[in-house]
Amino acid sequence: SEATHFSWDKNTVAHNTVVLDMQNQNASAGTAGPSHMTGQVTLVTAEASEAYSAAQVYQRALLLAGEYLLDVFTVAAQQPHTWDWVYHDASNTTLPQVRATNGSAPTEELNATLADPSAAFAAAGDQTGYEHLSSLGMYTPSAHNGWELTFNP
Repeated sequence: SEATHFSWDKNTVAHNTVVLDMQNQNASAGTAGPSHMTGQVTLVTAEASEAYSAAQVYQRALLLAGEYLLDVFTVAAQQPHTWDWVYHDASNTTLPQVRATNGSAPTEELNATLADPSAAFAAAGDQTGYEHLSSLGMYTPSAHNGWELTFNP
């Protein structure tokens, strides 16, 4: 609606993506990477490192195989930052199971908590879209390895 266009629709956090330090992305055309379709499997890749001036790498790969979708973001920066992986859906699923990984092997269960967004939203300001969010899952890995999510309906 017109009422939420500037406070929600046009903001990065309104989309299924990765957000750097609760800020909107810069205007960036990005680049489509290799894509492949074979039978029931489709792979699409893209790169948009200009989306955030602090990001050296900002890439995404989507693999659709039957009813499964694998969504892989690769992000990197020289300095520590907060990266929010934003996922919206209309289901009634509970918070996903999250495990830290070292390569492909799970190393530890991460406890899911519901974040209290009020302090973070106040810091981000009222035009980043974060002010519209509630019931946020927050996960903090103990090491800078990867992590995986399992959604249980």
